[in-house]
Amino acid sequence: MSVCLGLIATLGVQAVLLLEIRQDRWTSAIQAAQNVLHTLDSDVDRNLNLLDLSLQGAQEATTRVEIANLDPVIRNLVLFDRAGSAEYLGAMLVLSPSGEIVYDASEVKPRSGNFADRDYFQVQKDSAQEPYISAPFVGRLGGDTPGIALSRRISNPDGSFDGVVMGAISLNYFRDLFSRINMGRAGEIALVRSDGRLVMRWPSGDTHDLLNASISRSGLFRHIAEGPSGSFTTSDGTDGVERHYLYAPVGRFPLTLVVGFSVDEVLGLWRRQALTFGLIGCVIAGAIVLLVLALQGALRREEKMSARFENLATTDWLTGLPNRRSFDERLIAAARSTARSAAPLALLMIDVDRFKVLNDRFGHGRGDEVLRQISQVLKACARRPDDMVARYGGEEFAAVLPGTDAAGAARVAEAMRAAVEHAFPSPDMTVTVSIGAASGTLAPETETRTLLAAADAALYEAKAQGRNRVVLASGTAPVTEALPLLPPSRVRSR
Repeated sequence: MSVCLGLIATLGVQAVLLLEIRQDRWTSAIQAAQNVLHTLDSDVDRNLNLLDLSLQGAQEATTRVEIANLDPVIRNLVLFDRAGSAEYLGAMLVLSPSGEIVYDASEVKPRSGNFADRDYFQVQKDSAQEPYISAPFVGRLGGDTPGIALSRRISNPDGSFDGVVMGAISLNYFRDLFSRINMGRAGEIALVRSDGRLVMRWPSGDTHDLLNASISRSGLFRHIAEGPSGSFTTSDGTDGVERHYLYAPVGRFPLTLVVGFSVDEVLGLWRRQALTFGLIGCVIAGAIVLLVLALQGALRREEKMSARFENLATTDWLTGLPNRRSFDERLIAAARSTARSAAPLALLMIDVDRFKVLNDRFGHGRGDEVLRQISQVLKACARRPDDMVARYGGEEFAAVLPGTDAAGAARVAEAMRAAVEHAFPSPDMTVTVSIGAASGTLAPETETRTLLAAADAALYEAKAQGRNRVVLASGTAPVTEALPLLPPSRVRSR
């Protein structure tokens, strides 16, 4: 039991340690993802803010009447003085109410083009949204690199629509920024508009693939739409990989930055270690259990062997009765017990009559069989739990009868004699026993050899009187119904 409890405790400690390692790995992965999210958010927010500041400056400058009268070079410096601060900046334009280019940050003489169909123009025409971030598009003023645009509305003093100022930023900016981040082999980074349109996803293929990409109907976007920031674990991505995602808004812009790491990549090594340690623990536990079972088996075998040796040391091999050693120990114990309680103790010495003649006539094998049969008959006559019948030696037996007075000893002895006589009814083999009985109340200091000597003397008297009889140590007359050998006051019923 203690071994089992020890194994359970050991496996429990191992499980707790493995869970702590798992928690440490998970916490570290969450912290790393939060750091990535914060770093990317700061970088994207900074660049978008720089671009929006340039748009605000151009927006304010266009409301001044004198701006149209300035030298074109100076005018561009006034309108777009902050435009060079943002990374990966594309076209920066002031558009007329019809969508034509009025001022161009890249050219003193504005390039030709109409952008009235762009969403960043249509939204501002209908109602001001400042700043508005467009869906990805391919530029029309040279180059085919996709980008997004920030736009602001230009309004007349009466609030009517007077055009749009816009600035584009290449998607390569987001791609290059995200590609520098290590989120693991199956990690993912995405920048999503509030309507579910993807601005950038990393890893990704060609940036042109993002022009019409949307996750608005995916389970991933449903999680993101639950709040401005948070985290969740899902496998609802396009590739079915289970990831833990963290997301947060990009400053004041209608964009959400999402970073996700593979759950298996973070916990895969831990799972393999847990499986390995678990198997090792089970093997060790199994080995210990087997060893304990083997030791227990060996102990049980040793106990059985010891019990067998003990039994051999205290049991007569021929008759199965207790041997002389057991008899001596039992007699001493019974004498001490009866002395404490002042109860009588009876002793019977039993000898098979003319056993040598029987042995010579029928052989030793038949003689052994007779001894075995007599032992069972004698044992059956000593019926109380404390009574003991033993083989004293050769053809001689002895019986210890605690709490039995002389009359009771005489009755038991006579019952034994009669039972043996009737056990061998064949006229060809007459088997009888002679019994000497002695009983007394022993004082604590009295030695058992006194009682043994009295019973032995009574046995010899029974032999001398002609065998096949019982003699009490207190007289030489055979046992009769009247039992005249003891005063009536000293006879106790058995």
